[in-house]
Amino acid sequence: MRSAAFARRLLKKAGARRLGKVSEHNECFDLPGGVLKKRKMLLRLRRDGRVRVTLKLKPGSDRRFKVRTEIEFEASDFAEARRFFEALGFRKWYVYEKKRESWLLAGCRVEVDELYFGAFIELEGSKAAIRKACARLGLKLSEGLTYSYFSLERKSKC
Repeated sequence: MRSAAFARRLLKKAGARRLGKVSEHNECFDLPGGVLKKRKMLLRLRRDGRVRVTLKLKPGSDRRFKVRTEIEFEASDFAEARRFFEALGFRKWYVYEKKRESWLLAGCRVEVDELYFGAFIELEGSKAAIRKACARLGLKLSEGLTYSYFSLERKSKC
């Protein structure tokens, strides 16, 4: 995406409804030897006004859509949640900050994410809703990315 401002203009023009904006602090954890990474899983601790623990399971095999089951719950204290993971042997391996603006369009949740290495649109919903939202935004599904922010950040440094 060219910029978050460009994404906002597209969303407004398409008639999307803005839901809100937050600043996020995200920390990703794994066991020694990259046990979760080898299983294509991700354990994340997020603070964005709330504290959430998310386990992302192995993505499905669809190339156009990144279909990933998530198990998520709220925790009451960020630092205690981190200490809990560390006491179990998990180690922090990736930290990232982002600003996220949430929108609703065509039954699809659209997230405009701003990180220091770029701006991105994330579409969450059924495949039909994602196709419809892409069409209304004038985006080509075939040009979408399914990389993680860790991978995108690494690519930005090359």
